[in-house]
Amino acid sequence: MQISAARAGRRRPLSWGKTLLIAMVVEAALIVGSGSLILNAMARTEQAVEPPLEVLFDDVKKEEPRPEPPKPKPAPKPEVKLKPVPVPTPPVAAPQPVAPQTVNVTAAVSPAVEAPVVVAAAAPVTPPPPAPNNAAAQREAEFAAKVKAAIQAAVVYPSAARSMGFVGKARVEFSLRDGVPSKVKIIQGSNIVMIDRAALAAVANAAYPETPDSLKGKEQVYQVTVLFELTPAR
Repeated sequence: MQISAARAGRRRPLSWGKTLLIAMVVEAALIVGSGSLILNAMARTEQAVEPPLEVLFDDVKKEEPRPEPPKPKPAPKPEVKLKPVPVPTPPVAAPQPVAPQTVNVTAAVSPAVEAPVVVAAAAPVTPPPPAPNNAAAQREAEFAAKVKAAIQAAVVYPSAARSMGFVGKARVEFSLRDGVPSKVKIIQGSNIVMIDRAALAAVANAAYPETPDSLKGKEQVYQVTVLFELTPAR
């Protein structure tokens, strides 16, 4: 007995590989056992569930519609017969003889009727406005012509424009009062700056004629076309 106990105490411990193999076998056995338990439980649940009942609607009796009771017919209306009313016939007059008529063949000539003469009322005649003083109007026209001539006489042809052969015309507007010009401006230029400036200078430097009595103390507006030509105007 002492020898067997000593031998048992001398047994070597299991190696690492054997220990791993034993663990795997135990784990596989546990997995198989749990799987069988799950399958048994599923089979039991399938047996416990009863198949659904099928309800056939053919067995349900359909209610047939009840026939509607017949409607009472309306009673016929009594016919009302009207008695004919006799219409009195008017008495027929006996035909009377027609007397012969004489027809005058000659047509009567009616005298000509003259149309009435309509006399229109005479409209009131308004007297014409008094004619302006012809002598004063003539003097003012002569004064305007003299103003134009005085401006043209005061033109100083720019030497640079003359040497380059520039010609043209500029229309100038200005106010004139007692021989003094003001508000001088170009209303239609010549497209040449030198000529436009010379036209303004001619208006400012012109020797204007004596103002007529009808225009003294009054401001008159004039428009004059100033010519710039290399040859004298005809």
